[in-house]
Amino acid sequence: MSSLLSIDLSYNDLNSSIPIIPNLLKLDISGNNFRNIEDVGLWRQCHLKHLFVTSSNLEGEIIGSSTNVSECSQNPLEMLYMDHNKLNCSIPKSLGRLSNLRELDISFNELTGSIPVFIGRLTSLRVFSVSSNFLNGTIPNSIGKLNKLYRLNVSNNSLHGVLSEDHFANLSMLKYLNADYNYKLLFNISPHWIPPFQLKGVRLHSCKIEDGFPKWFRTQMSLKELVLSNASISGPLPTWLRLMPMISILDLSHNKLTGTLTNLHSVFEVGYEFGGMLILPNNSFEGSIPLWLCTRTDLKVLDLSRNRLTDEIPSCLWNLPLDMVLLSSNRLYGDIPNPIGYNPSLQWLQLNDNNLSGELPYFGYFRSLMVLDLGENKISGIIPEWNVDELLILRLHKNNFSGRIPSFLCQSRSLHILDLAQNNLQGSIPSLFQIFRWHEMEQ
Repeated sequence: MSSLLSIDLSYNDLNSSIPIIPNLLKLDISGNNFRNIEDVGLWRQCHLKHLFVTSSNLEGEIIGSSTNVSECSQNPLEMLYMDHNKLNCSIPKSLGRLSNLRELDISFNELTGSIPVFIGRLTSLRVFSVSSNFLNGTIPNSIGKLNKLYRLNVSNNSLHGVLSEDHFANLSMLKYLNADYNYKLLFNISPHWIPPFQLKGVRLHSCKIEDGFPKWFRTQMSLKELVLSNASISGPLPTWLRLMPMISILDLSHNKLTGTLTNLHSVFEVGYEFGGMLILPNNSFEGSIPLWLCTRTDLKVLDLSRNRLTDEIPSCLWNLPLDMVLLSSNRLYGDIPNPIGYNPSLQWLQLNDNNLSGELPYFGYFRSLMVLDLGENKISGIIPEWNVDELLILRLHKNNFSGRIPSFLCQSRSLHILDLAQNNLQGSIPSLFQIFRWHEMEQ
């Protein structure tokens, strides 16, 4: 079969060696039941350019102790995907001989040790992903030599040390950087540094960032996703942030940010195709919710909970196609705005632990609402009859409601949690609640 160039044997139950096929360029044996890479005989396929062995139960080493990739006079391999296996070795030096390698994904394994210095020799590399392993040690400066690198993912490891501008000095093609969940990794980058790249996505969750909000982001005009949560960032949002193009997904949660939200970027563009997210909980933001948020017609998730926001809730928020609104644990006051017209998208609304007062609006306009939490406020009046078919959780705990328990609660087949405690409700418990099968609940 000397004319055969590509074979796809993915997602079967193969467990034996692959015969040598003279001119094979592409081999996909993902989703099989191989155990040891040496038994498969992959490295004897000397013409392979694309090799996919994802999710194949591979254990042991990436190449094998008795295998030498230099057995082939030239090894033209350009793409190597061995992610989602059980490889439990260090990254072998022999990978450094694969000088044509453009994409290397060995994520979701059990790799140990550090990222080797030789990685800087793979100058054709565009994709390098080692996420979700047990790697430790530092990230070598040699990674800054990969001037064709497009995507770098080292997330979910135990990497430590300091990352400076030297690590990114020549990465002019870099678009996506992910270092999430490396708790001891410190970003210490000069405030005067001008990056050679224009990033589209950055994820640095639970890394450590010194000296406030990173100033080098002011040059990144193509950003669509920026995650800097739990990164020890303190102080107010920088004024230059309001002049940047809209970042569709912005997560600054669990930091020590202060001041108002007026410096959030407000240059509106067409949003991210999957919907925008503004996630800012667990900070110390003050002031009111900015009205320009109502122009974010791409916004799907708004989470401003656990801050110190005051003033009233802007009524225009209900006009947005939001899926989730979380404004709990602030200092918001006044009436809850009455929605006008149907909102088919809103599923999760949390306004608990504020100073909201007045009577409840008619939430029946929110037909898809699954979670409604208005607890720990000062809302009064009766609980109105709503037509909310999908409601799973209703929490009205610790308010000033009066009157009877409404009958629509008895008719709901979806309700899982109902909390009406610490109110001024009167009358009897509706008899329809007796339809519960208590012996099933005990099981």
